[in-house]
Amino acid sequence: MGFNDLPGSAHMVPRLTSIRTPRQEVGQRAAQLLLGLLDGITQHPQVDLGFELVVRESS
Repeated sequence: MGFNDLPGSAHMVPRLTSIRTPRQEVGQRAAQLLLGLLDGITQHPQVDLGFELVVRESS
């Protein structure tokens, strides 16, 4: 099982099943949370970032 669906995952033998993460969205949300903390906001709603399972030969 891989994480972030790195490019090499599809070229391994067997091809590696992986979790695909929306990295840009994760970074943007993290920055928003940090800026909120600086402004004194300590509670945030739960956010679904849409992780995706990419099934290949290793599963």
